[in-house]
Amino acid sequence: MKILLAALAVLIVTVVSTLVSFLMYQRAPVVALATPVCSGPADARQRVLVVGDSWVDGGNVDAAMAGTARVCSVSYSGLTGQDVLQSFTADRDARDAVLADLGHVTDAVMLVGVNDVIQHRGAAYYADGVKRLAEHLSTLADRVVVLELPATQVAAGVLLPPMEVITTLFACLNDWCARDVTTPYRAAAASLPITLIDYDRLAPRFAPGDFEADGIHLTPQRYADLGRIIADAALGPR
Repeated sequence: MKILLAALAVLIVTVVSTLVSFLMYQRAPVVALATPVCSGPADARQRVLVVGDSWVDGGNVDAAMAGTARVCSVSYSGLTGQDVLQSFTADRDARDAVLADLGHVTDAVMLVGVNDVIQHRGAAYYADGVKRLAEHLSTLADRVVVLELPATQVAAGVLLPPMEVITTLFACLNDWCARDVTTPYRAAAASLPITLIDYDRLAPRFAPGDFEADGIHLTPQRYADLGRIIADAALGPR
């Protein structure tokens, strides 16, 4: 009887996991709206478009570039790379506003992937989102640079219990039940024909003091530090 119950429990978990996977992956893409933030000299030669998730909220990483370049940021908090692409292409008001402000975009910077990791969407899904967003931005800018996937660790209690269950299911479906997936996700994107900004110059491993209490977002000081690394990559020698 115990063996039968155990087998039934495994079957139920498998069915639920499959159903959740189907619903999440077959859903219509999430589309959000952004409020662009632009800064820097209006007549600057270099014109930089920054697109990403909450890591670029409010121009978090723009200050170091804005000293010499015109920079416009568009952020879609909580979205995966795939959904950032869908939102940016559908969010015509924000898109038109930043392109009108920048005119000829010399450089595009993308910061995505943290939400792919949190949601355990899988390394291939993450890499495909990076590839597709980079390809799209390459039609708008002379050059595209991509921030390497940061190492984050969601703090206990940040996700609501139902989301904890779903992310645990997806961790097993897509990531062999691993919690830290930074290395395989990075590896999946490493072979893409993109220019990567080395995140490990900021922090070669997850350091709690670099992050807010949620373990997801950097402190203001570390965002500023990251901004300087991005500025070196985006505005440095060609």
